[in-house]
Amino acid sequence: MRFWELHNAAGAADASGRQPFGRQLVFDQRVTDVVAGLMVAAMIGYFFFEIDRRQRKLKEMIDVLDERDILFTNRLEELVHNGVVRPYGVTG
Repeated sequence: MRFWELHNAAGAADASGRQPFGRQLVFDQRVTDVVAGLMVAAMIGYFFFEIDRRQRKLKEMIDVLDERDILFTNRLEELVHNGVVRPYGVTG
């Protein structure tokens, strides 16, 4: 028998109108599959959340410059090197 044949056979009510045990078993299997799927989705979501959290923590610790900050810093260093501006805090 195939799954759907088992499901249909298990879904037929007996003389008292109650559903046999097989239909409950199929329902429990579906609920178990849904719960397992939700747990996997939650684990994957937490995995990406944790990666993002650790990246932010690392950036705060190291104070990494982004591309715009690097260009700005390089331009300021050029201006200091050419004598257009003096470094802050340097006297003389």
